[in-house]
Amino acid sequence: PFFSSEQFQVQSELIHAIKITGNIGQQVEISASDELNGEYKPLTYFTLPSTEYIYNDNRTNKTKQYYKVK
Repeated sequence: PFFSSEQFQVQSELIHAIKITGNIGQQVEISASDELNGEYKPLTYFTLPSTEYIYNDNRTNKTKQYYKVK
């Protein structure tokens, strides 16, 4: 257990994030679906700016998502 003599506040939001590792300049396509075996629709295309990159899916209307990265 964690004990603290000071008060603190914690705020949490459901965040869908993907950590992508690859070569700088590599082309990336991220697709998403509400179901694992459902239809995956393209979310975004971009060029990898660093060897590690975290993509945050900021859509607020999704409680569950599955992703494919190409």
